[in-house]
Amino acid sequence: MNSNHKKITMNHNWNQRIDQNTALYLEYFGSLNWETLNQKPDENSWSIGQIIDHVIKLNEDYFEIFSSLEAGELSIPFLMRSRFIADYFGGTLQNTVEPERKKRTKTMKIWEPTNTISNDVIDRFEENQQRFGLQLRNLESQISENPIIHSPLSKWIVLPLNTAIEVLIEHELRHFNQGKELLGVMGKSSVTV
Repeated sequence: MNSNHKKITMNHNWNQRIDQNTALYLEYFGSLNWETLNQKPDENSWSIGQIIDHVIKLNEDYFEIFSSLEAGELSIPFLMRSRFIADYFGGTLQNTVEPERKKRTKTMKIWEPTNTISNDVIDRFEENQQRFGLQLRNLESQISENPIIHSPLSKWIVLPLNTAIEVLIEHELRHFNQGKELLGVMGKSSVTV
């Protein structure tokens, strides 16, 4: 059994990992003021607030897919119903969200963050995480079947449901690490809490 398969089938701790990610974001970024949430090291980088906004946007787009699946309304093009194709796309996607951030990736335009982030971004993140946990509970029977779903980007990009959940959780951790690095770059003396 390869390591990706092992990770994907270990879904019994997803809600726990979502809670852990939430706690990390709150611990490190929860008390940052507006100025610090919007501070960037340079024009080509995101602020901590933008990082969080990006995570929220991506999650919300997948939540729409999850809701369609739960309602029995998700349609996958016939040509894309192959488990082989779904596993290929899912594995490729999973490799791009490694939490260690060894490789930089460019985000798709639809998931680019807002330029200026409001102070409620942490509250919105926390609400988003609660919704994530609720969606997993609502999808319990589908999770055991691990159906093929499509990406919010296109019905022609498919992946197994369980891989999508794993990708979202790892994506959150990847961007937590990015925000934590950014705090270090800004230096404790310039960070106001």
